[in-house]
Amino acid sequence: SPLMEKLFAIAGVREVLIAGDSLTVAKDGTAEWPLIGPQIGEAIRAALTSGEPLISSAAIPAPSTELQLRERIQALFDSEINPSIEAHGGEVAIAEIKNTTVFLVMSGGCQGCASAQATLSLGIEQRIRQMIPEVTKVVDVTNHAEGENPYFS
Repeated sequence: SPLMEKLFAIAGVREVLIAGDSLTVAKDGTAEWPLIGPQIGEAIRAALTSGEPLISSAAIPAPSTELQLRERIQALFDSEINPSIEAHGGEVAIAEIKNTTVFLVMSGGCQGCASAQATLSLGIEQRIRQMIPEVTKVVDVTNHAEGENPYFS
């Protein structure tokens, strides 16, 4: 990708993530934003005005099917998310996937918990979108009024 080549040519740029219409640049620990920030901005502006494709079509992966998304999200739940919330007696499961929107059900200590929304938006959703950038939305479809054993009351 011409844009990626320009960004990674800047000393201190460690990582570039493109998801949807967002571009995130991470620096290494020694680089200073006041020094590399203008260079990053210049590289992006130059790429936008060059008329060249920002990302070569060969660099764009084929979209995941709903089944592939389900498998990747379930693996993330099994390896990271559910082990973390099990300490509070909770569990999260995939209710449904429609296109790139994931519908989740929270159970156990999460169902009816006052902190469930924060857990979803500040933890679960951010981690899903970080690890699986093609997910565009995460929706909690849990009936929290039915929760019998919330961790926090």
